Amino acid sequence: MVSQRAAVDRFIRKAVDPVLSHTGFERVGGRAWERRTEQLRHVIAAEVRNGVLRFQWGVVSAEATPFVWRTETKSGNVGDAVLASTVRSFSTPPGRSKVDLDLVATDKQLEIASGTVRADLQAAELPMRAFTTRRALRSYLLENRELNDPRDFVIPSGLPLKLYVAAVLAALDKDRSAVGLLEETEVAMLPLQDGEPTQTRMKLLRDAVKSI
Repeated sequence: MVSQRAAVDRFIRKAVDPVLSHTGFERVGGRAWERRTEQLRHVIAAEVRNGVLRFQWGVVSAEATPFVWRTETKSGNVGDAVLASTVRSFSTPPGRSKVDLDLVATDKQLEIASGTVRADLQAAELPMRAFTTRRALRSYLLENRELNDPRDFVIPSGLPLKLYVAAVLAALDKDRSAVGLLEETEVAMLPLQDGEPTQTRMKLLRDAVKSI
């Protein structure tokens, strides 16, 4: 019987590497791929949970990571992303891009599953190409200021964090719009100000805006 690790490696060689290697991504870990742009990094990562292989995508700003996640960026770490979701968020219909490893034992099963995942990865990497600069990413985030953004991404979750990320990106660019975004963020963060992580993040942002 094929081990789970062997099944994952076989699937990645068949379905993932051919797509991502031809669209500018490089494998930076056993199950992570990264594409570097002018200011940002695009990351696609695979994870296995309960025998199911799933894919996530993220846009990483190395300079913003310490503000948002209070850590330094690690190559290929989708957890550093300031905009992220699952690859299935681009699927039509949604939810195809997950693979039950027990159901890809034969070559025919592998080919069928590979075809759907290849299509989903292509659908995911294409819109990510628009995000090459912090300004482009900030503009995208600020296209919607509703409390609950209907666009299908997981991070940033909610308006307060979305405004915070946008303000950080503006401050890193030394853009004066960071001042107004800081004010918006302060208001949006009021219900969360009691938490130490929020206070620390806001201090980092205020200091960055003061330096503009």
